[in-house]
Amino acid sequence: EFELMDDNFTLNMGLAVEVCKDIVNRVLGSKIKWSTPNGVRPEKMNEENLKLFKDAGCKYLIFAPESGSQRLLKEVYNKFIDLDLILRNIRICSKVGIRTGCFVITGLYVETEEDYSLTKEYVKKLAKAGLDEVCVFPMLPYPNTPMTKKYFADIDPVLMEQDSGANMNDLPQWYPEREKANKKITNLYKTFYFYKSLYHPLSQLRMFKNILISKQETKTERSAVALLSRFLGLTPKVTS
Repeated sequence: EFELMDDNFTLNMGLAVEVCKDIVNRVLGSKIKWSTPNGVRPEKMNEENLKLFKDAGCKYLIFAPESGSQRLLKEVYNKFIDLDLILRNIRICSKVGIRTGCFVITGLYVETEEDYSLTKEYVKKLAKAGLDEVCVFPMLPYPNTPMTKKYFADIDPVLMEQDSGANMNDLPQWYPEREKANKKITNLYKTFYFYKSLYHPLSQLRMFKNILISKQETKTERSAVALLSRFLGLTPKVTS
């Protein structure tokens, strides 16, 4: 099993296709599994390529829409992301049998109610499209970056440095509007899993089954198995 950490693996789609075809030609597609836990770009994906990925052992792809608000993406995050294209690729992945996850960011104090509502609506669309899991994070930039200097200028850099690798779902005390950000994160998780259960109940049952048998196909299942094992004082037997 391989985790491809290269964010740009699918940016050079010609190379990605060549790699997958070589795996298939060597009759290794049923013997290996691979995933992209850091995320990949969606621009050059289509159904033909994603079917090839599946045949070559791809089991899981992560995308990073980050927000449903184009204002935030352009003005704050400096990202150029086609949200509709990500939705289309998630539908195709669901069709061909590749599990998917998405990174979403919320909680920065310059995020307006309209921005947050757009992100919440997009999370609903992701659930309907067949997304398997959503990973919601706060905007917690590294110290001494342009983002830090613009939006966290009043925060002690020493505090930021020591918390830069902290659990991003447990915000440090110094985080601006910390409680509000935590509530937004929790609410997006609730929204996703409610609509996921509504549109794809069998997929939710698959997740619960995997947790019970310690089969970890997604980040959510891996985290849930670890928590359950610590609670019960067990060492899980991991399958994938």
